[in-house]
Amino acid sequence: SNGGNLNETKSGVASAGTVTAGLCSSGQTAPGTFTANVEEYNGSSWSEQNNLSTPGTRRGCGTQTAGLVFGGTQAPPVLDATEEYDGTNWTNGGSMNVARAQHTGCGIQTSALAITGGTSPSDGLGAVEQYNGSTWTTVSSLNTTRYDMASSAANADHALGFAGFVPPSSSSTATEEWDGSSWATVPATLGTGRYDLGGNGTGPLALAR
Repeated sequence: SNGGNLNETKSGVASAGTVTAGLCSSGQTAPGTFTANVEEYNGSSWSEQNNLSTPGTRRGCGTQTAGLVFGGTQAPPVLDATEEYDGTNWTNGGSMNVARAQHTGCGIQTSALAITGGTSPSDGLGAVEQYNGSTWTTVSSLNTTRYDMASSAANADHALGFAGFVPPSSSSTATEEWDGSSWATVPATLGTGRYDLGGNGTGPLALAR
């Protein structure tokens, strides 16, 4: 069912939270025009909050009172910046090891994953990084290199990554499962290959949209 509209029309946003306590940060308002705008959702309407330090099309995870935004692009540059939200203010977190855009993020502010994406000038980075609340650490890469995929996780110990664009020209139906140390391709595949989609959930309970 339809909910209240955002105050600012945009694409490429970082999202976090729940249906009654949502968080929408950053994005692109027009070709080449990027915003640092942040809005919170209370289950019926959106309200403006303090802005991010760095605008761009970005990715995020966490909750409305403990949000995390990381990476992204201002077309160019590709970003490695991380910002943490406490429900009121944004503060800088640890920088990513590899600047990236078109990645997916999942987990919570103190236990998050940044999965795959693209770097400049190359596309289709399979690398994954894990955040512990202050520092990003490079962990095992995906088995299938792709970008613009989706993910779900309650924290960085267990996650799913699914769909995405496989260079140079195909959409993926593949799902990979993270057990805290490595990725394994699982038999379950999406019914329709796609990319640039949304995903959420708690790892084994996921939604692709």
